Amino acid sequence: QKLATACLAMTLASMNNLAFPKIVAALIDSMAPGRAARAGSTKKFLLGALGMFTLAAVGSWLRTRLFQTATDAVARRLRKRLVQALMVQETSFFDSIKATDLAARISDDTL
Repeated sequence: QKLATACLAMTLASMNNLAFPKIVAALIDSMAPGRAARAGSTKKFLLGALGMFTLAAVGSWLRTRLFQTATDAVARRLRKRLVQALMVQETSFFDSIKATDLAARISDDTL
């Protein structure tokens, strides 16, 4: 569920990022000479753009947070399974492999 929510947040943020050039172009066009820009419509436009950018920022933060949480959970499960597998090994297994190699393997493979 976290990954699905993170993907949805990523989609929202990406859609807003793609809309950014269109929003800036519309703002520049509304302020061009010869255009009768009403103060109310410009204010409404700017508030809408601010809302969209706020939504994009929240979506980006949510995506980052949820993907990091999911990644941490996967790494934690991998470490737990690896340690459990090592705990049931015969003593002879540890004679053939250095403890530092095992420690490096645990930290490198699960981070």
